[in-house]
Amino acid sequence: MGQIYSYVLRYDDGVAPNPYGGVCTLAICKPVIRKKAQVGDWVIGTGSFELGLGDTLVYAMKITEVLSFKEYDILCRSKLHIKIPQINSDDIIERRGDCIYDYSKGDSPIQRAGAHNMCDSERDLSGINVLLSTHFYYFGDSAIFLPTKFLNFRKKGRGHRIIKVQNLVDEFEEWINSYELNRLFGEPQKKVHSCGSCSHNTEIKLE
Repeated sequence: MGQIYSYVLRYDDGVAPNPYGGVCTLAICKPVIRKKAQVGDWVIGTGSFELGLGDTLVYAMKITEVLSFKEYDILCRSKLHIKIPQINSDDIIERRGDCIYDYSKGDSPIQRAGAHNMCDSERDLSGINVLLSTHFYYFGDSAIFLPTKFLNFRKKGRGHRIIKVQNLVDEFEEWINSYELNRLFGEPQKKVHSCGSCSHNTEIKLE
């Protein structure tokens, strides 16, 4: 039986989560969720209260695979090239890549140029895992309003909330599955990456 991990997505920039390439991934930020969530669980990001979007859903992903950072890097180098950041690319999606830890030289990763820098690495890697989903809904700047019965899912402030009551999980799944699967309904809300960590000192323009 799955559960729902809910948090406020304050900085929706197309990096965390990264909804491109037919797979929604959470590879950086939210280390506690990445460490604990399992296949079959949901991760949902609700809108920022500061932006007046607190009653909205920005994205929802049902976890279909959990990989280590090294496994994720191997997957990206072999198949999911779109997830490897190319910060000098003319393609905005390529600049948003979240596979920023390169294990091609061994078990000690080299950080690729991307949305995070060296002072983010300890926090990123503490999450141990990368979450992947081929069962997701990304709304971005077209965030949808949550039905009243799901408003208690929201977590105000930092951290996350876990919804374990199975009938609520089932009702949420039935509701969200009424939308078109694996569709990007909107664009990321922000065009500059700034997740609130030390990486804000070296902003990467994503437009």
